[in-house]
Amino acid sequence: MKKFDFTNPDDLSEALALAKKWKTWAEAVEKAAKKHLTNGGKLKGWMFQKRNGRETISPSKAHEALYSRMGSEKFMEACSVSTKKLRTIWEENFTGDFPAENLITRSQDTFALVENKQTDD
Repeated sequence: MKKFDFTNPDDLSEALALAKKWKTWAEAVEKAAKKHLTNGGKLKGWMFQKRNGRETISPSKAHEALYSRMGSEKFMEACSVSTKKLRTIWEENFTGDFPAENLITRSQDTFALVENKQTDD
């Protein structure tokens, strides 16, 4: 295999393209292995490990069951709000600007490495 110099933009670009292809291949291998194990097959050195699923509760049912016992402050500490859903509901049911916009905080932006389909060397 070629030894890539990650400080060289041409080498880095070539290595990244290979890494993306290998990642796709690795994901396909893992998917096939999971299917094999799910169907009762065995793979030397590998096994399934159970992980608990994500827990959710209906906000209205949680409110009904707990609010009167916990009180407003404690109940609200456990709650989170989807700003996207809240804005959508506001836009569908009310007029004017969303009145809680100044209360929303945003975490630091993240960046993804995506392939540029245009070929400007």
